[in-house]
Amino acid sequence: MKKFTFSTLLSLLILQVVTAQAFKKSHQFTISSGAKIENKILTKPSGFLPKLESSIVPVINPSYKSLQGHQLQTGKTAMQVIQMNEEGIPIRFITNNKRTQIQMSDAQYWAEQLPKSLSLPEYAGTAYTLRSEEKDKQGIIHIKYDQTFEGIPVFNGEYFVHIYPDQKVLAHGVVQLPDRYFEAKIDAIEAYNQAQIELKKSGIHFASDNIEQPAFIKLGLQQSRLVYWFNPATSEWHLVYELDVFPTAMTRYTVLTDAVSGKVVKYYQKHCLLSHSNNEHKHETPVNSAPPQGAEVTTAKDLLDVTRSLNVWRENSTVYLIDGSRPMFKPGSFKLDNPIGAIWTLDAKSTNPNNLKVDQIKSTTNTWAKNAVSAHYNAGIAFEYYTNTHTRNSINGIGGSIISVVNVNDESGGGLDNAFWNGQAMFYGNGAQSFMPLARGLDVAGHEMSHGVIESTANLDYEGESGAINESFADVFGVLIDRDDWKVGEDVVRLSEFPSGALRNMSDPHNGAQTNDFGRWQPRHVNEQYKGTADNGGVHINSGIPNYAFYLFVQELAKTSNEAAAKGVAEKVYYKALSQYLTRSSKFKELRPAVEQACIDLHGNNSAVHNAAKKAFDMVGIGSSGTPGGGGTNYQKDLPVNPGKEFVVCTDDNFDGVYLINRSSGAITQLSQNAVKSKPSVSDDGSEIYYVGDDSKLYGLFYNTSTKLYQEFILDSDPIYRNACISKDGSFLAVLYEQAENKIHVYQFSNQKWNTFTLSNPTTGSGVNTSNVKYADFLDFEHSGQYLMYDCLSELDNGTLNPYEYWDIGFVRVFDLVSKTVGDGHIEKLFGDIPENVSIGNPVFSKNSPYIIAFDYVEAQSSFNTYSLLGANVETGDVGEIAINRDDLGFASYSVHDDFLLYDGVNTSGDISLKYKPLAKSKIASNGNELLFVKGARYGSWFADGKRSLVKTVSLPGLTAVSVSPNPFVDHIVINLESKEALDVNAKIVNAAGEIVKNQNFSMISGSNQFVMNTDDLTSGVYFLSLTTKDGFASLSLIKSGH
Repeated sequence: MKKFTFSTLLSLLILQVVTAQAFKKSHQFTISSGAKIENKILTKPSGFLPKLESSIVPVINPSYKSLQGHQLQTGKTAMQVIQMNEEGIPIRFITNNKRTQIQMSDAQYWAEQLPKSLSLPEYAGTAYTLRSEEKDKQGIIHIKYDQTFEGIPVFNGEYFVHIYPDQKVLAHGVVQLPDRYFEAKIDAIEAYNQAQIELKKSGIHFASDNIEQPAFIKLGLQQSRLVYWFNPATSEWHLVYELDVFPTAMTRYTVLTDAVSGKVVKYYQKHCLLSHSNNEHKHETPVNSAPPQGAEVTTAKDLLDVTRSLNVWRENSTVYLIDGSRPMFKPGSFKLDNPIGAIWTLDAKSTNPNNLKVDQIKSTTNTWAKNAVSAHYNAGIAFEYYTNTHTRNSINGIGGSIISVVNVNDESGGGLDNAFWNGQAMFYGNGAQSFMPLARGLDVAGHEMSHGVIESTANLDYEGESGAINESFADVFGVLIDRDDWKVGEDVVRLSEFPSGALRNMSDPHNGAQTNDFGRWQPRHVNEQYKGTADNGGVHINSGIPNYAFYLFVQELAKTSNEAAAKGVAEKVYYKALSQYLTRSSKFKELRPAVEQACIDLHGNNSAVHNAAKKAFDMVGIGSSGTPGGGGTNYQKDLPVNPGKEFVVCTDDNFDGVYLINRSSGAITQLSQNAVKSKPSVSDDGSEIYYVGDDSKLYGLFYNTSTKLYQEFILDSDPIYRNACISKDGSFLAVLYEQAENKIHVYQFSNQKWNTFTLSNPTTGSGVNTSNVKYADFLDFEHSGQYLMYDCLSELDNGTLNPYEYWDIGFVRVFDLVSKTVGDGHIEKLFGDIPENVSIGNPVFSKNSPYIIAFDYVEAQSSFNTYSLLGANVETGDVGEIAINRDDLGFASYSVHDDFLLYDGVNTSGDISLKYKPLAKSKIASNGNELLFVKGARYGSWFADGKRSLVKTVSLPGLTAVSVSPNPFVDHIVINLESKEALDVNAKIVNAAGEIVKNQNFSMISGSNQFVMNTDDLTSGVYFLSLTTKDGFASLSLIKSGH
């Protein structure tokens, strides 16, 4: 048995080594180390300048990375960034779930993967801790993480990962990176003491410690934690204690006290009142069991004079307003003064929150106060709504008790003109000037208790737009619990104060009031949005905007059914958005994609429901139409086809010479007699061809427009090279040394500088094994020159004497299109995990679709190897078969129109030849039989000699046309812009070194605009014009001619 096991292991190890060697034979390097390139200057022949076409660079949404590693069907990890923050960190992206290790859960995997996907530096100290994980009815796994820095939470730092049944992943959240580590100098008690001092200075009253409070009422400091908090006013980081403070039963505040200085740096109310002119509110709840013997039903009239059935609790001859009939009730833990999982209504005996005293509401004669009946009944209806409609176990989701308190007075002892949820219980005043008894309104109970649901799900901040969304969702579910109209508080307001007959009206947020009468009037479009600081930044005011969006959403749905059915659809969408997609700091711009994604999950992308939501948000001015989880913005944009004549450059079957094949005439011309070591690399227009000779020297062939012939030059006679690749526009040359190293060297002709990029494998799994890049081999530039695609041999330490070797494909960012500076070297891999005994390499981009590539694929069998040519769409993650069951590598090249793939093969006689195959419309699969291109040739590269834009021509939002003239320029440039609206635009001219040499601001009108920039003081050379509006960036390349 031992012998068999050893033999099996040995054969596997041999197979693993053979896999890499079978893919590409082990290279015999001629240089052991020490090759130096940093000071070498490569000079093109006079007149041979990089071909730079003026065109708009696709960086309107700077969050888009043109080539991200994605999970293809065979294992690739596709990542498409939808949105970035101001620091360039993705805050919304889609990808595929690439977890392959059985011993690691999805939650564990993404906790490790998020910092890598977000391109956070390893030294950043950022990590993600699991908060929750659940699987919904659609089979979607929702994982929520909290961000930490050096083990301490970051305030509002959170990231959500949603894994769909097809293993597609949507991830989104808030990332904040503290810039230093702090050590706390005070403890939480001292922080609370300072908070008390600051709050009292502001006139906030604290209840007396001497007054006995009921057990469920918590006063003072209830929770504290150390967090890192960024102060947007000063742009500084603080280590603070986040304190949850209840000064009274009616008030609740979040206080941030600096843990170093002890100073209170921020505080804001966390309680919410039904009417912001008077009061506020908050949330909580517990679990389940069968009704005990004490539970029974009685009837009584409520404040509307309607006889209601009430669930009550009997103890001998006394009956209490305790509902123990719900599944969440815990009979084994029952105590009259603290029932668990009950709906419980209590009497405040006309005390106020500063000296609150509550008592049981009980009767021996079945006589009940109407306000108590209303409060108890409405709490039961709210519970039933969430249980029956959303399968939610009470307000807090885990069976918590629902407590209502009636007969609460204000602080002066008069009638309380409000109702509120303080996070522990529901409190009802009996009204005064503005309101009748607040317990009268079912929507009031629904609104206030929904704050408990909100806190237990998204936990939206209660200030600014986040607070307005918080208030809006409370209104939304309030009118869904009391669903006979769109008004809030219509059963409790006094007409003398609210002539419209409602506190708020979701169908008409203006509510019949004067503009800016904020006690009654609300905005219904973002162009009316309140921007002040009152009302916690307008939480009760600006909620009118998302309120109206929900109303319009229902109305759109009702066009094909009726309002009742439409509400039934809309409420499921909104609950899903709240519970699974909104984060604590979500603003209006995050609300829309949350709702849209919920529509997609439940009804499909661009379904009638999804389109109704998009139209509703369009009508209130929130966001723009598009799929939130990808698909709304189409990054699969093609380039125009090169209009020139078609040629193929190649070598012969013995690697002797460089040849040019005229596609139309079939004529073959020898351009060089040198033997080649690397596949010749050609610029997009064919004017430049680079290769490494068999002598390891660097050669260039340049087309002379006067003689109509190519001229050959030795660019570097130092025999240190192994491969060379020119960018499509001729601006960059990437080379590999004739030595084993994990580096690629890139030369920028415009500034005659080299930059070296170190290769690594960023997608390691559990961290048990280590993976090291030994060297790269094949290179191809992405069309804009921003990314360089490469293959490389990696070694994986498997704990044996024979490390596992494999070839795979990566992308390294060598240039930054926005800043026009050297790239940061960020690396993504085409595949997250290469299947065992598989290698891939020799990747090439298609000619016109920067998101399409082809590559060689080899799978080692026990006695033979299987070669294939595959195609991949790096945006969708799809993989197709182009040529399978082959005998060797293909070193492919797409045709000028992307309708054929050219590759190495053999003819029917077994002679090495260039073959080609027609492609399907997708460009990643074949659509016909293999054909012979030319016998006795290999290493073919197809090109055309015309000129075209080599970057995706995408306009800035709001602009329909952009052009610059003259180009080349001398003493000035004229910028011509066609705009759909009045916009401010910033124009910068950047030199080849990345330095800003001109910087001007212009204001555009709707229509045609023309602006002039003086360039007389600029020296001759290559420049870039960067245009920036509120919507994003665009860039154009320019050339300054001599005078």
